[in-house]
Order: sequence, then C-alpha cells, then structure tokens
Amino acid sequence: MSTTPITAQQALDILKRNSELQSYRFADQVMHIQTFAPGSVGGTPGVAVVSMHSGFDWDNGRLLLLPEQPLTTLTPEDVAAIRDSVGKAQSWHAFQAWRKQQSEVERLKAALKSVTAAPDLGAANLIAVKALQGQV
Repeated sequence: MSTTPITAQQALDILKRNSELQSYRFADQVMHIQTFAPGSVGGTPGVAVVSMHSGFDWDNGRLLLLPEQPLTTLTPEDVAAIRDSVGKAQSWHAFQAWRKQQSEVERLKAALKSVTAAPDLGAANLIAVKALQGQV
C-alpha cells in the first residue's frame, strides 16, 4: 500500500474502477477511513465518512473528509506501545490509565519537593497544598 497522498482525480479514478468491477453493489457501499486497531477480529476497523468538502483559505488545495467520530494522530511511541501491549494481551486503555497516573505521580513529587526544599514553610505549605489540589 502506498503512503503517498492521492489527489481527488485519483480518488475519482479508483471509485470509477470499483464501480465498474462491483456495479451490482457499489452504490450502497459506505465510505470508511481505515483505523489502526491491532488485534481486532473481523472486518477491517474503520470510521464512516459523513461528509466531504473542498478546503479554502489555509486548506486550499485539499479535499477534506469528515469522519463519523474524531480521529487523532498517534505518536510513533504510542503505536509501539499499542503493538507491544497487544502482543502481551494487555489493554491499551490500561496503558493510558497507567500513563495518566504516572503523570499525576510526577506532579505530586514535584509539589512535595518544593515543600521540603523551601526555607519558609508558611508560604511553601500554602503553595504545596494548592499544588496537591491541582490549583497551581
């Protein structure tokens, strides 16, 4: 599969070719964007396209597809973590929860460090309490 973006004309050519090959059912096919879901079973995972339009201003020269639900771009590290967790039969959601928890632990460690390092504990305690409550 090519990773080079296709033009609107190339998309039309592909659609035309597919309609000629599958004329009996082509008109009823729903357009989807294939999604990354390693370890899934069944048909290819995807999100339906609900609209499309030509871009203007900053999006000039682009044909924009609107998916049924928001799509995000994963970092290469996220993709590697997903593949690794699937290989170990672990959950991506568990990994995300762990990562969020680790971020909170690091925030709390920094807040605690600022309290213990401050010579004036009166002001530092107030800052630390606010930091621990997520107000800083």
